Amino acid sequence: MMATDHQAQIDEIMGHLARVKKRLPPNTGPVSKRTPDTLGYDSNPADQIERALQADGHRLWGFVVYRCTYESDEDWRLCMQRIHENVRQSMKFCNALDLLDEECFRLTVIEDKSKFDGASTSAIRQHFHEWCGEALNREQGPNEEIASRRQEPMPGYGSMAVRYRFCVQIDAASLQSIVHRDDKPWVKLIRDDWRLKQDTAALSGDAPNYDEGDFTDDEHEEYPPLEGNIEEDVSWMMVHLRCLMPTLYSYLWDPNTWTVLYCRPPYVLLV
Repeated sequence: MMATDHQAQIDEIMGHLARVKKRLPPNTGPVSKRTPDTLGYDSNPADQIERALQADGHRLWGFVVYRCTYESDEDWRLCMQRIHENVRQSMKFCNALDLLDEECFRLTVIEDKSKFDGASTSAIRQHFHEWCGEALNREQGPNEEIASRRQEPMPGYGSMAVRYRFCVQIDAASLQSIVHRDDKPWVKLIRDDWRLKQDTAALSGDAPNYDEGDFTDDEHEEYPPLEGNIEEDVSWMMVHLRCLMPTLYSYLWDPNTWTVLYCRPPYVLLV
């Protein structure tokens, strides 16, 4: 990627952040210590990430990234560079570069060509689920230590730490969008706490129930298959790189965010 293209991408990020700032209503809620004159506490995603860390008793945030394409190491290097730069520019806007310190922020890249080259989202989800089982205490400390660090009330539904509920998959198509296109760079965001309705019904011994209230048709609507899945929610989304972190990351701590923001591929989410 040429230097002029690289600078144009940074300018695009900063321009977007400036437009977001202009659209925000006057701050009448809690004042953000990071951005007292611009973003309110509830509008600053960095504040919300910090609050989530305090509620979970965690010290580390950031997505786990699965590399699922291996045609070009140089393209992969450029891809990760652009992801880091997007995060840095957004966190700078939020006056939160401290949350990018090595002991606080980590993009964990999992790569193994023999396992993940061209892997499906379901295969990545399964590996991520297993990885989380051993990674949480290794990264965040023993349960007693985690509990001692909590500075915010834990919500009734328990810890909703984003790092261990969602992961990012970068395949050949998403890599191409990030490295060789400027208009709509995207990644796959995969949800771990999800199961096909048919699978859930099979485990319980019941028939799948597609009745979700008065807002749905009597007949279960089938969608074009994605990896064989004809349901509306296929457990992953295409997310615009510009909003992945920190904005969407801060939203995902709320368990309702996925349902509210979900859009089925091939549409790309931009918030």
